[in-house]
Amino acid sequence: MDLETALRNNLITLARVYAAATGYKLSTISMRFASDSRFFDKLTKPKPIGFTIRVYVRAIAKFKASWPEGVAMPVIWEPDIPARGRQGRRLRR
Repeated sequence: MDLETALRNNLITLARVYAAATGYKLSTISMRFASDSRFFDKLTKPKPIGFTIRVYVRAIAKFKASWPEGVAMPVIWEPDIPARGRQGRRLRR
């Protein structure tokens, strides 16, 4: 499985479990987590859309920050994506 497919599967898995746990529609979750009401729908099409690492990182951070209490978050594969500042500079730790 290539990296893009793995990351896409992570987003789809989190969105579906989040939807089941909260009762929200995927379109609502898409809007909140990716600022596009059809984002998760587009990820599941036979020819899915691409997305940037920035969109991925932001969506994962939003899922983690708002995950419902009492619901186990699915274990997903997370690549080591370095934190970057403006103009692609690494953030100092």
